Amino acid sequence: NVELVLEGSFFWEVCDLRSMMKFTNDTTGDICNHARSRFIELVSKVTLQEFMTKFNVIAQQVHLADKTNFYSQRGVKIHSLEVTGYRCAESSTALILEQIIQETTNRMNRLQQQESQ
Repeated sequence: NVELVLEGSFFWEVCDLRSMMKFTNDTTGDICNHARSRFIELVSKVTLQEFMTKFNVIAQQVHLADKTNFYSQRGVKIHSLEVTGYRCAESSTALILEQIIQETTNRMNRLQQQESQ
């Protein structure tokens, strides 16, 4: 397992002010915590390689595939959730990951050279 620190942005709107005021006094906090929980759930089901190539697709699924009424209960609509950056939580892990990526890249380059000869 690789622990990552993710950075992202939400784009959302208030659709029903009455519902929002009735249900919560911390809409932003509720949305962030729910999305974080959903994101962790979805990311835990993929490999690191899948995450690195599909992180924005996964981010879309955080709200598009959410079958709960979480957002509508709070009177909000999520337009998008975008991952703006990610990094390894530990620098030692980042170094190892960088070496793995470099070796994989080198291996792919060697295979392409062999195929072209």
